[in-house]
Amino acid sequence: MQLEFPFIQQELKHSRYIVNNLIPYEMWQTESSSVHGIYVEAANWEEDQWKGYFLEMNGELRRISGNTSDTISVVPPFSWVSYYGDYFTILKVRDINAT
Repeated sequence: MQLEFPFIQQELKHSRYIVNNLIPYEMWQTESSSVHGIYVEAANWEEDQWKGYFLEMNGELRRISGNTSDTISVVPPFSWVSYYGDYFTILKVRDINAT
C-alpha cells in the first residue's frame, strides 16, 4: 500500500527514495508545539541531530529542517497545533542500497 503524502512525494520524485522507504526511528511525546515544530523539555538532542529526517504526528508527515536540544522545526508547517502528550515519530529514509 502506497502512503499518500503528495508534497513529500513531489519533493522526492527525482530521488531513489520513496515514501514507502521511510522507517520509524524514534518515538517521543510532546510537551508543547506550534505549527512550525514541537518541544520536548528533557530531550537533550544534539543540535541538528534530526535535520533531514521526517516527523509524523497525528497523520501529518513533515521534513525536519533542524533541531535544538529540545525543539524540532519542520517544513512545511503543520496545519494544526498538537495537544500536550501527543506522540510523534521520527522517521529516516531507508538506504535502498544497504544490504
